[in-house]
Amino acid sequence: MIDLILLAAGPARRFGQEQLLGDAGGAPLYRRAFEAARQAADAMMGLRVLVVTAKGVLDAPIREFGFNKVVVPENRPLSASVAAGARAARSGASRCFLPCDHAGFNGELLTGFLQGYILSGRTLGRARCGGQEGQPTVFAPVPAARTAGPGGEADGSALFQGRENLTFYYDVPAEALRDGFAGQGRHPVKIIDAHLHLFPPEPRTDAMAEAVGHQNSTEHLRKVYGELGMVHGVVMGNRTLETGRHCYPEDLFHYCVGLDSLVLDRGRSIPEDLPDQVEEHLKRENCCGVKLYPGYNRIWLSDPVYEPVYRLAERYDKPVAVHMGLTAHPRAHLKYSHPLALDEAAADFPRTRFVMCHFGNPFLEAAAAVLEKNPNVCADLSGLLEGRADLDRYFVERAGYVGLLRTWMDYLGCWDRFLYGTDWPIVNLSEYRDYVTRIVPEERRPAVFFDNANRVYGLGL
Repeated sequence: MIDLILLAAGPARRFGQEQLLGDAGGAPLYRRAFEAARQAADAMMGLRVLVVTAKGVLDAPIREFGFNKVVVPENRPLSASVAAGARAARSGASRCFLPCDHAGFNGELLTGFLQGYILSGRTLGRARCGGQEGQPTVFAPVPAARTAGPGGEADGSALFQGRENLTFYYDVPAEALRDGFAGQGRHPVKIIDAHLHLFPPEPRTDAMAEAVGHQNSTEHLRKVYGELGMVHGVVMGNRTLETGRHCYPEDLFHYCVGLDSLVLDRGRSIPEDLPDQVEEHLKRENCCGVKLYPGYNRIWLSDPVYEPVYRLAERYDKPVAVHMGLTAHPRAHLKYSHPLALDEAAADFPRTRFVMCHFGNPFLEAAAAVLEKNPNVCADLSGLLEGRADLDRYFVERAGYVGLLRTWMDYLGCWDRFLYGTDWPIVNLSEYRDYVTRIVPEERRPAVFFDNANRVYGLGL
């Protein structure tokens, strides 16, 4: 038997009505905790939900969700709310405490935490991510009373010291331990989209953009960029080598000239003047690199056809971006786009800078090895997600994949070589920003979202 105690009172700056009613991803902040509690209560027999808050605060939603209210005086410390919740709990019930500003803890995580605690048979429970521990916390009836002691820590941290063998630990994504608006739409840094595609209006690409909630137009992108704090983009060119077809608003975009299947078709239609055509682009101020598509072209990156391109990129000090990993077309050949294929080119041309697009997904182990071995290789984080996504559900259902991604990024530790990108128009820009935000540690976001792309592509922003 568990009583789930939602903490919605305490110092106004943390839990007061103004913050709890603030917008977090299109809904009031408190509502995420309420919805999580409701989902857990529906899934678990005997779970009762108590909301500790001030008189007259959140009365309507408490009734809407069918919860019980515990009133505490305004402007009391959080420990007073914990004490009030503990006193209101049923005799013999374990007490689980969850602050209502922990917007990242969704219903599935909460249910999994509580069910795991019950099955463990232990007296204490706590959420954790790596070495960080936090709320929710749960206490069996005997220690629960001790959390209410005067001057005690609101989350009962002291109770866990030396009691690791009595504690059930539930591993969660890092964002689940953050409070306030973390990961819910606000972003503290400027953003460069280091990997997108711009296609002329036509039914297929228009439909791609519409499927993810966008419109296939530069005007639309300019508007969305402004809303999301995105200040610039790097277009991966798919418009042949004609310079006249690579005209983009220079205040909004640079571009990489692309050697796609329109230029290189399985090695059969290589233009004799390919280097000259590439150089004409590299001379342009708004051309910031070259983009290769080896899986589609079915040409090894070590093929002599690319050598003059690598030499030109070195001479103009502009990187070569390479599509790595899975391909959009089933008739492409993955062996050409495997990260180990890039290792040969990076090793043979150490003064040429390369960008491994999509972090070689899903070949993350090989991709990490190539980055670790070759200091002239960076990686963009585009295309790791496709279509629309319920991120809360995604991070639960794909926890294994996300864990691998974070593991290899943390293992490398080369945060100066990861670039934010989207692969638009295959993703919703707001959702993808929030997706990568959840993966990248907060202190690394200025570099990943802006600084690295600005430096690698020489954007001068």
